[in-house]
Amino acid sequence: MYIGNIRKGENYDVLKKCIGILIANFELRHLKSIAKGHTEWKLREKDFSKIVLTEVCEIHIIELPKWKKNNIWQNLE
Repeated sequence: MYIGNIRKGENYDVLKKCIGILIANFELRHLKSIAKGHTEWKLREKDFSKIVLTEVCEIHIIELPKWKKNNIWQNLE
């Protein structure tokens, strides 16, 4: 996605925001302790997790079983 947004010699600040969306029909092992069905992830440093490296890259994860478990479907109607 980034290759189409920047040309050789341009500054990185011309990059457009990139959002990846993962829809899983299962619960991810590493997210078992998070009850909500939609999580938003940004690039952060391991020891300084409050510092976000960039705002132009996000990953959204939607775990469908958690939505069903928490009756979120009914709340959307």
